[in-house]
Amino acid sequence: MHRGRCLPVAAVASVCKNTEFPDLCRGSLQKHAGKYDTVDSLTVLEMQVDAFKKQVRAHAISFRDGITIYAAMTMAAQDMQNCDEEFRKAAAKSPVCDLNRSLIEMSENCRAVSNMIPTR
Repeated sequence: MHRGRCLPVAAVASVCKNTEFPDLCRGSLQKHAGKYDTVDSLTVLEMQVDAFKKQVRAHAISFRDGITIYAAMTMAAQDMQNCDEEFRKAAAKSPVCDLNRSLIEMSENCRAVSNMIPTR
């Protein structure tokens, strides 16, 4: 323990054990845990989102293939639209409707830019 708190790696493990894929959670975050003064569920979420963002970025750019990137962005947008549609069917407002709209618009921009990538 460190000032009444778990050491960073132990704290990450403690939060990750409650996720669907705890080994992946721990594996993708433990090396970054030492960068934080306090590691709690909010910090782990921040690290997880950052790791997710880096993984998606690396994967998308590594393709260097506008068609593949376009397809991936299309599928992401469809998933967000499908989520919103399920709420509409239930006559409810999605709690992330505004976020989904923004992400869909961002995916549209990514698709437009992916069309500008020269083919090999």
